[in-house]
Amino acid sequence: LSLNSQITSRKTSLHILKMPPIVSASFKQYLKSANNIKLISDGAANCIIYEDLTNCECLTDFNKKRIELLTMTCKKKIPAITADQAAGISAGIEITGANISSISIQRLIIAFQASK
Repeated sequence: LSLNSQITSRKTSLHILKMPPIVSASFKQYLKSANNIKLISDGAANCIIYEDLTNCECLTDFNKKRIELLTMTCKKKIPAITADQAAGISAGIEITGANISSISIQRLIIAFQASK
């Protein structure tokens, strides 16, 4: 599989398994705050959240390389998922891709290092 196919496959799998991700308003604000991660939009914050970064403790599940790859993975939209009750899959909305700035990535890396 190509890298883009792997990314799309991974994001689709995450979208199916965690629909919608549970995240507090304060964590979403942390992601968007100019004093913290500094994501520009709700769309950018949603992309990060759908990559399974749903609270500060989740940073320990990441590594520097995975955080750096967020700029590429978050550019791709996550397609809507049709519900399949028999398979236990609930419907999911489409998540539009977003650009994640290099400043935000650097701030996430620093937060990751501080969480260790």
